[in-house]
Amino acid sequence: SMAHKINLTVVAEGVEEERQMTYLSKYHCDIIQGYYISKPLEKDMALVFLEKDETWHDKKAVES
Repeated sequence: SMAHKINLTVVAEGVEEERQMTYLSKYHCDIIQGYYISKPLEKDMALVFLEKDETWHDKKAVES
């Protein structure tokens, strides 16, 4: 993409469905945020979510 050609990170916000993830993966999106990954969390729960041993990002994040 044009953003990658000028060394920018491509971010998608508001991702809610698997079909959106598939589309974003096809076009090499670097970072995603949205309900597909997690609903909004309180600070303490967000820390627990991020510290899990399980690699949640490998399951739902887009690989570049």
